[in-house]
Amino acid sequence: MIRIFISAAALLLIVVSVAILNLERNTKLLIQYYWEDYLSLDAGATIFVGSSTIARLTQSALGHCEPLRIRGFENGHTSDVLRYLKTLPLDKVKSLVLYVGENDIAHGLSYVDALKELEYVLSYLESAKSDVTAEKVSIALLTIKNSPQRPIYHHQFEQFNVELEKIQHKYTNLHLIPLASLKASTYFLSDGIHLNSPGYGVLNNWINEFCHVKYQAKQQ
Repeated sequence: MIRIFISAAALLLIVVSVAILNLERNTKLLIQYYWEDYLSLDAGATIFVGSSTIARLTQSALGHCEPLRIRGFENGHTSDVLRYLKTLPLDKVKSLVLYVGENDIAHGLSYVDALKELEYVLSYLESAKSDVTAEKVSIALLTIKNSPQRPIYHHQFEQFNVELEKIQHKYTNLHLIPLASLKASTYFLSDGIHLNSPGYGVLNNWINEFCHVKYQAKQQ
């Protein structure tokens, strides 16, 4: 009987392992992030969530944001961000830094629909956070960068960013980080989409400033 049980458990483990291996990449990441957060997320954490711009951040360059977790989804969409946020224990989160919209628009969504996706995320955070604590999580949104390789979408990116400024006035806990102001190609890799080291140097400074200000406010 014990042998049968062990054999069945081993078979189940093999089936689950094969199923996980066959999952889409960002779904695998979602499962990985869930267990890491469930087992070891520090209280008062700053969580970075978004597409490859977030995934390629370097934790050691963001000292003012510790404790922190980087939750990037290569080629990800706002839907990936929302799926992750719904698994996140928000009672342990102090701040969120989000980058959404660029891939949604580049992959066919209008800027209007991309904004609707974002507003759904913000509404979810507003309601979910109030369920676990009276204190709102501070949110920093990166404006969409005008990636040199994506010129046909620049107008929609700019429209999205204009609307972000309007959305900001609706949420007292929402801050914008002006990633869109990095317009020179010297801030981008040769692929014309991803930031290079100088680009991340500027972005890291902005993010650290945001985290430092929030920390100072918390101490007062």
